[in-house]
Amino acid sequence: MIQALANRMAEFVVKNDDSANREVLAYGFGLIVSSMMTYIVVLGSAFILGVIYEVLIAILVFSVMRLTIGGSHANSRIVCFIVYSSVLYSSVFLSSILNLNVFAIAALYIVNVMLLVVYAPADTAQQPIVKGKLTRKVLGLIFTSLFFGFALLIPGRQTEANILLLMATFTCVSLHPLVYRVSGCKTSKQGGVLE
Repeated sequence: MIQALANRMAEFVVKNDDSANREVLAYGFGLIVSSMMTYIVVLGSAFILGVIYEVLIAILVFSVMRLTIGGSHANSRIVCFIVYSSVLYSSVFLSSILNLNVFAIAALYIVNVMLLVVYAPADTAQQPIVKGKLTRKVLGLIFTSLFFGFALLIPGRQTEANILLLMATFTCVSLHPLVYRVSGCKTSKQGGVLE
């Protein structure tokens, strides 16, 4: 359904501009429509469940981290939707029940930094990284440090603090080669699965 709509949109553009690339347009329109539908469902369900504020925080952290360091990609849009929604909602609902002490937060931070230093930024077939790898790695470290710092500096806001910690951690974990293998994500290097 999404791809059919994206193909129609691409055909419309190509009819009016013969220099346009139909395949590129169809792919781009597919991503746009899929993203819009995902956010409508996620935000709509968050509103119904009364967790819109928490979900917006989770989306913000996830978006900042993914734009900076990347991460593995699902091999289909439906799998992407399921994993993305699961990660958002699990961070929101786990955040309301977890009581992380300073030592647990420090351990999470060290794991995140190690993952960032070793694996960031993610280089996938869907989003190959040609330049700026060191900059993206440093930005990932800065944003992770900021999210962990904010989490420690907002006493009395345990749920929000935990969302910052969990979403940063989920994003960093998506850099690990095991996650690539499980998701079937390919690197840009020769289109092969990360070894």
